[in-house]
Amino acid sequence: MHPVSILHDARIQWLAAALRGERPAWSADLGDTEGMLATACAEGVAPLVSHESNARHGEWLLPAEFEQGLAAATRAEAVSCLVREAECRRILDCLAETNLPALLLKGSALAYWAYDAPYLRPCVDIDFLFASHAAAATAARALARLGYAPLSRALPGDLTTFELGCVRVVGGTHVWADLHWGVGGAPLFANRLGIEELFAASIALPKLATTARAIGPVHAYLHNSTHRALQLHLGSGDRLKWHYDLHLLAQNFSAADWNQLATLCEERGLAGTCQDAMESSAALFATQLPQSVVDRLTRARRTEKLDVRRMYSWKYMEYQNFRALPTLRQRLRWLRQRLVPNRVYLDDMYGGRWAGYGRYLHKGLRKFLGGTS
Repeated sequence: MHPVSILHDARIQWLAAALRGERPAWSADLGDTEGMLATACAEGVAPLVSHESNARHGEWLLPAEFEQGLAAATRAEAVSCLVREAECRRILDCLAETNLPALLLKGSALAYWAYDAPYLRPCVDIDFLFASHAAAATAARALARLGYAPLSRALPGDLTTFELGCVRVVGGTHVWADLHWGVGGAPLFANRLGIEELFAASIALPKLATTARAIGPVHAYLHNSTHRALQLHLGSGDRLKWHYDLHLLAQNFSAADWNQLATLCEERGLAGTCQDAMESSAALFATQLPQSVVDRLTRARRTEKLDVRRMYSWKYMEYQNFRALPTLRQRLRWLRQRLVPNRVYLDDMYGGRWAGYGRYLHKGLRKFLGGTS
């Protein structure tokens, strides 16, 4: 293993031990304090570690520079959180006036009910789920009246991505809002959980706003698992905060929740994806997992067509996305969107129609042949 990987793994294990409430020893294996702080921030757990350190009243005997850096990162996240929170309320009011029901997803939701304080769960954007692509597009137009600009004027197609992104700058802080119409971000996962069932099982977020609602805990666990899998496929890496999300969700599950999770995994072909995330999280945070659930997922994944261990392969994932579409018409439309993106998308993302298309094809060919993007 490369020395850099060894250093990174040592830091991850130290941070996980800290979040488990242990007293991990500070050693030279962790490298310099600046690098350790950068890892804590990149993994999205700096405020949590700072919170744990403060609760221990100096028991950890951490380097002063590290504690000061954690405190500074926490203050910055708290300020960003207040800005996002105010903007989220503005957006929710706007959506209510436009009569557009929406649910909050991922950290945007978990921060307000799974964590002791919202700033302890760093977020980059605010994620909303809508009933359809048309509803998300209507929401984007509504948000434009609040000053939100689209991140791109176009998308490669409604079957190749399942979100619209927009951004607004507030006092020097960028506030990103992602408007989803499918849970999962790719055809492979987008329809595994139905929109109607997600709205029916949604929960209120009174700490945020009277109109705020989020997908329920069991659905959140599944969504976070598929989101992690896609990020690993895209090469974005794993994140400690995602595993801690799963740990907190699992800690609060009742026997009925565990049974529902296992049943959904069996019915929707998500056992392998969920179990991979579940066991990775449990290994880091010593999460107690019901053996009966582990056994059910182990049996179910043996019969699944999707092999989560192969999701790092671009060719494998593209083939699985193609197969996931239910009709020939949709498959042909997906192929057209993948092979021939529209002109505006090529202008925005690749710098022109013909030259951009050449770069687009070159990138796809490199991925097909196993090269980097």
